[in-house]
Amino acid sequence: MKKEFYWISKIAVILLLIIMNLLPVSAETTGINCGNIKEIIVEGLSSIQPNEDIANARNRAIADALRHAVERVLGLYIEEETLMEDFSKLEIAVYKEAKGHVVTYEIVEGSEKIEGGIYSLRLKATICLEPRILVIIPEEHNGKEIVDRTAESTIIYGLLKAGFSVVGKQERESIYRNPLIKRILEGDKKAVLELAMYYGANVVIIGKASSEKTGMVSDFHSVRAYLEVQVHKTDDDKIIAAHNLQISGAGINENSASKMAFNLAGEQMADYLIERLAEYRNLEEIKTILLFIDNLKSDYQFDKLKELIGKMLLVIEVKVNFIENDKAELIIKSLGDMQRLMENLDDLSLMDLDIKRTKEDTLHITVR
Repeated sequence: MKKEFYWISKIAVILLLIIMNLLPVSAETTGINCGNIKEIIVEGLSSIQPNEDIANARNRAIADALRHAVERVLGLYIEEETLMEDFSKLEIAVYKEAKGHVVTYEIVEGSEKIEGGIYSLRLKATICLEPRILVIIPEEHNGKEIVDRTAESTIIYGLLKAGFSVVGKQERESIYRNPLIKRILEGDKKAVLELAMYYGANVVIIGKASSEKTGMVSDFHSVRAYLEVQVHKTDDDKIIAAHNLQISGAGINENSASKMAFNLAGEQMADYLIERLAEYRNLEEIKTILLFIDNLKSDYQFDKLKELIGKMLLVIEVKVNFIENDKAELIIKSLGDMQRLMENLDDLSLMDLDIKRTKEDTLHITVR
């Protein structure tokens, strides 16, 4: 029995050493893009086994502190007894904490102590409060797989631009080599959860993108792209959104036409996903902006302007507060700031607008 316990402890220590080598030991960033963070100071404890290297106990204390930090900030709970029975779960759990939620951490100076066979320390951790998203959208044209996944890349770019935390490029390079991918694309829900935990994601966007040539338009090749996605929220174990669309693109050759169609489809899908995922972000991030409009020429012009604003990347919602004669007021909910909205309005090619900021949360535009 003692021999068995020795080997189990040995395996646990090896796993922790491997994992802790992947964690930052000071306040260096982990590469997580997160616009909404919270700092917390927590204590970590670990018993020191007979004849054990103190460094091993220290690493376990750090892992314990990180686990408590994530639990306290995000309300997640990792059952310690279960983890100690299943070392693969232990490994996944620490991966989830370190790669999915802990942006940085540093040990509080002078807090490390050894008393009564217990190694204790305190650390300050910076926790990401936003969803961490994993995007998996394989792509094919005329039934043949495309390595350069344009729709997927466009969606990721849109999510990053909106300030969401997305599994990074370096990690993504290994995703499609993971044996779980085949099971995921076949609809295996358990594989989705396993992959999400491995990469520290609590939202997984899974989809499929395909395209086919539809003919020629003048001297340009025409291609139609099809894009469908499902959004899995893994900590709740449920699908929170599903959407599909199709859109055409044109180009000087079939390849460029296909890329154009995938890019347009990805942009539209990103807008949809940003709106659906907005409710899982901190309400303080969503800005309310009042937009006064005057010198409107027609109802059609107002409807068009409202439509264009609603399609802007970071805009979640557009409501009409009032419209009378040539004047109107819109209430805009946006993940972007006032400056971003002003830049987007200035970029509208279909209308000539005079844009002025009158208050911190108010814009006044005149249609020329």
